[in-house]
Amino acid sequence: MKYELAIRLRNDHIEAHPGLAGLLPRWKTELVKRVITECKHFLSRKIVDSIADRIINEFRKVHAMRGLDLTASDAEIVDTARRRASNVSLVLIGEKSDWAVEEIIANTCNYANVSMPKGDTLEAKKKRISCPYWWRKQLRKNHARVIEVGNIKLRFVQAKCEPYASRDAVRRCVWQEERNRLWMESTVLQNEFGDQFTLQELAELGTSNKAIRRAELMTRIRGMEDYASLSGHKALFVTITCPSYFHATLRETGQVNPRYRNKTPRQAQDYLSKVWSQIRAKFQREGVDVFGLRVAEPHHDACPHWHLIMFVKPERMLGAQNIIRHYALLDSPDEPGAQKNRVNFKEIDSEKGSATGYVAKYISKNIDGYKLETDLTGELALTASVRVTAWAKTHGIRQFQDFGAGSVTVWRELRRISLEALNEAPEHLKTAWHAANKEISIDGEEKRADYAAFLSAIGGAAMPRKCAAIKLAKVHYDTPNRYGEPQGEKPVGIYSADAPTKVYESTRYTWTPVEGAAKAGKTIDSTGQAQAQAILKKSGFGSTWTRVNNCTGGLDSELESIPFWIENLPSKNTILDRMRC
Repeated sequence: MKYELAIRLRNDHIEAHPGLAGLLPRWKTELVKRVITECKHFLSRKIVDSIADRIINEFRKVHAMRGLDLTASDAEIVDTARRRASNVSLVLIGEKSDWAVEEIIANTCNYANVSMPKGDTLEAKKKRISCPYWWRKQLRKNHARVIEVGNIKLRFVQAKCEPYASRDAVRRCVWQEERNRLWMESTVLQNEFGDQFTLQELAELGTSNKAIRRAELMTRIRGMEDYASLSGHKALFVTITCPSYFHATLRETGQVNPRYRNKTPRQAQDYLSKVWSQIRAKFQREGVDVFGLRVAEPHHDACPHWHLIMFVKPERMLGAQNIIRHYALLDSPDEPGAQKNRVNFKEIDSEKGSATGYVAKYISKNIDGYKLETDLTGELALTASVRVTAWAKTHGIRQFQDFGAGSVTVWRELRRISLEALNEAPEHLKTAWHAANKEISIDGEEKRADYAAFLSAIGGAAMPRKCAAIKLAKVHYDTPNRYGEPQGEKPVGIYSADAPTKVYESTRYTWTPVEGAAKAGKTIDSTGQAQAQAILKKSGFGSTWTRVNNCTGGLDSELESIPFWIENLPSKNTILDRMRC
């Protein structure tokens, strides 16, 4: 009886460890469980505290945020961003020394564990770090990633629990999409001709619409395959994955991978990007021309791997595979299973099936689960696609990227140009326009967009962008942005490489918000989706830019505790006085 009481008191003492404050409830449960497991043979308070400190504090050192609890709501994140921007503004007021300003910025970012603000000038960096919107973006991103990496390391993200992304990431992603949808439905935009639409109506007609995004990707990959068959290229399907130490959990047992080195999905993506850059550089040196599409998707434990549908000349097929295998196995080539599983190839026989059909399931799974029932983990396709989307957004991973297959921006720009504007254009520009646009013939037959014809019109695939026959025309705008920097170059149309002075401009409109229109229940003066589609095609949804505003009120006067690094600055007395004003 006394022993059971001692066990209970020991466990209660572990649960009261101060290092658990501010962590997620299930993190606390898991960490307490791990401490109890290691302390099962000990009752001494000194030994128990030593074990608890080691496990909890080491975990907290990596998976906690200074000045912000991981249980914080989005409103609390917004409020923290506002306070930090206010703090830094007060510190920087009147600071004359550029060196001191740079030190303040660097140490502030280091203290908060956020990336240094971008900017061509010191003034632009000062404006960013003093901006609550900049802080909000940084804190939201870090908050989401810290929580997700912690869930991965505590084995909540895995095939036997929550594959691809944790419930926290999925809940945050779904909530954010719903929040943005409600805001866009209540925001009305008007162009200079008086056409009015809600922001949601316009968004649904672009690639933010998952069905449109999937359809465009399928159109492009189908066009690549058609072009490949005409040019004598063969399809090769490649899968590249990371070394074992990037994987947190063993798929079969759900236990911790003994080779795991605490790598994050973002670091794994960077590793794969580096491998691919080495492969591309070698292809260029060896004269191996390839083009195709890359798809990044997660393993069950959120570690990414890449699928590439690649088109290459038959005589170069073996050489391309050898190059890919070499760079994919440079790191840890002798670990068990590396030679078999690190990189896989499948040459696609066009007589047995199409490359487009082969890659369609990967595109669908990573967007909306269209026409899929379940995935490899047994998840329903719709649920799996939501989890994969949450995974990509949380870790900042680009899911799709084509290579060597023309400029998608030029392809889209052609849809914003009227055919009449190309009356005096060279023939290849007209051909490209017809390829990029869906057309209805006189007898009502529909001609779909043809990416293969577009590739032929710009001079072919597997060539540098600078060699393309059709290029994007840009204009530099000096109008300052929020941080006082020029907005830079923006597309205005296209031009032929052999006549660079003749620009064929796309039609663009200036969109401005209509204050109070949706909130007041004002009827939108439009003829619906068809009119919006026609205008959006021409406008490219150009300017004015808007943002999701989640402010919960004005700036308050509350300041966070003064960071420790302030004490080490030469002008500390002046800074402290300003912060306490």
